[in-house]
Amino acid sequence: MNPRIHLLCVLMLMGCDDGDSVAATASGPAGNGASEGGTTGGATTVGDAATGRPPGDSGRTDATTDGPSGGDAGASTTGPAPSPSSNIIFSDDFESGSLSKWDGAPSRFAIETNPQNVRHGSGALRTTCAPGAIGSLEKRYMPGYSEVYLGFDMKFSSGFVNRRDDGPGMHMTFLRGNLTSDPYSAMGKAGQTPTGSDYFLASLDPGQGSNGALRPFVFYTYYPEQTSSPYPNSIRQTDPATPLLDDTWYHIVFYIKLNTVGQHDGQEALWIDGQQKIVFSNMRWRDVDSLLQNQLSIVHYMGDTGATGGFIYTDDVVVWAP
Repeated sequence: MNPRIHLLCVLMLMGCDDGDSVAATASGPAGNGASEGGTTGGATTVGDAATGRPPGDSGRTDATTDGPSGGDAGASTTGPAPSPSSNIIFSDDFESGSLSKWDGAPSRFAIETNPQNVRHGSGALRTTCAPGAIGSLEKRYMPGYSEVYLGFDMKFSSGFVNRRDDGPGMHMTFLRGNLTSDPYSAMGKAGQTPTGSDYFLASLDPGQGSNGALRPFVFYTYYPEQTSSPYPNSIRQTDPATPLLDDTWYHIVFYIKLNTVGQHDGQEALWIDGQQKIVFSNMRWRDVDSLLQNQLSIVHYMGDTGATGGFIYTDDVVVWAP
């Protein structure tokens, strides 16, 4: 435990190892990195045009979370990981041999067929994390939804190094919220606290660290009442956190429920291998009904020039509504 970090708030907050971040137990709202490496109009954008931040700025601050929008563990999503409903919004099991279901695919994304790197069937998604390997895999489903689950399987290659060229760690998978009138309102927003009427962004990331080691997953989410600005808080799992290891498959379920306008009844939750590890309740995501969850981004962002990390394998992506 970092001796600098010891906070007592209404909720208990817990510091993470090696002094690189501070995170809370699963009892309040979270924050995430903005729109690094996104696509615009079907073309991949990179660098400052995509991130909206100056060169060399890591675009990420891990800090404690508390405040009026804080939530409570034991919300309505407690229990085993949900399975996909019949209301499938988008899915890709990567068995087709192409990435044609997505809104364009930068060259760093490819189909993997080595059985050692495929969770089910004969195909998976392979992301290259190396110098010059930039861009993200995007899927929009306009106009959008107020409650969404995302499920997928993933693993990091053996010896994966979680170190960016401009900071200590990567951004991995985003659920973005755009205005129904503007499918790009959530793009280019790194370092910009949402107003409640422009965008939101929730990311699942490996925990931040300076030595390149993989650390347990955290939420890192942009929402109007984030307590750290301009970059939001990282919120870690309840103890004991699920270790994040290389060459190991994980099944992830990531959940967002938007608030009723005028109320703090939004939520964000995470299950890993069937075990619920994070729940944040009483969140205010938006102030207008025209802001919905309508974009999935497999970002695997390792800086604007790409960093030497390794490969990430993803299988059986499913987005569904209750």
